[in-house]
Amino acid sequence: MHKKRGSMLKKLLMPAGLLVLFCPAAFASEKPKMTAEEFEASLMYQKGQIILPGGIATLKIPDSFRYLDPKDSERVIMRHGATRPETIKQPE
Repeated sequence: MHKKRGSMLKKLLMPAGLLVLFCPAAFASEKPKMTAEEFEASLMYQKGQIILPGGIATLKIPDSFRYLDPKDSERVIMRHGATRPETIKQPE
């Protein structure tokens, strides 16, 4: 009886195991990676007068510099592996 149950279990688990081995893309949670050029183009650089989140200050960014908001700044940091998201200090 136990041998029959083990055989049945193998028959049920075998297809699932093959699916995991041969279709890893089906279980991937990451979005397709973009090229460096696509990533750069996706950033929203700002110049001129910038009001910081919460209105805490106003910056005057000259044409020779570019400003990234907190969201895009985090994307740059994360893409280059400098830190983990939970270690980034959020403004209070």
